[in-house]
Amino acid sequence: MKLNKILNEINFKQIYIADTNKEIESGYCCDLLSEVMGKAKENSIWITVHSNLNVIAVASMLEIAVVVIAEGHSVNEEFLKKAEAKGISVLETSENSFEITGQLYNLGIRG
Repeated sequence: MKLNKILNEINFKQIYIADTNKEIESGYCCDLLSEVMGKAKENSIWITVHSNLNVIAVASMLEIAVVVIAEGHSVNEEFLKKAEAKGISVLETSENSFEITGQLYNLGIRG
């Protein structure tokens, strides 16, 4: 599913969008970076509450397309600059990780 469709269907705060035509092939929801490193897939959307620089490092290493910062957490300027440099889209939401994961699942995104 194209990122643009996800953005049209779910009310995210769009912090940085690298490519609205990016094909999102799967999703993963986890806050433990080592779990993400072992289980998240390329071209996925990752839901987390963490907004430290290690999130972008892991996303870049795994070629994750989109990072969603959930539960009202937000990113700082350094996080945003690193995401832009790596071409990783960043979204924020006040909703909790469970709700966002469910919405993505209802759109057809699977793990």
